[in-house]
Amino acid sequence: MNIINDLLDWLNDESVNSGLKVVALLGGVGMVITLCGAIVVSFTGKFARAGKWLAAFAVIAILMGSGYTVMKTISTGTGEDIDNQVNMLAAFAAVPAYGSYLLYKKHKEKHMD
Repeated sequence: MNIINDLLDWLNDESVNSGLKVVALLGGVGMVITLCGAIVVSFTGKFARAGKWLAAFAVIAILMGSGYTVMKTISTGTGEDIDNQVNMLAAFAAVPAYGSYLLYKKHKEKHMD
């Protein structure tokens, strides 16, 4: 119960940036969904698919950890103010692009038969 109270206090805290709150909430929801998906799929015996869910969980956790830092440094300025954090933007673009590629590949295989 203390964890929930601490989370609610953090969300209501005026000193916490709203961008951090959005990134944390979206990442937290995404992590819970992917972890639950991995557990449910592993009960069906499809461990390869469960591994994909766990990989998605790891990607969300990594992006959630660095996402706020990247967005904060980009919004404050350019050049040396970015602190070499721009390289993480490729990860933000690569994950949805790879997901789109997999969906297109599956769609193409389905309609080619």
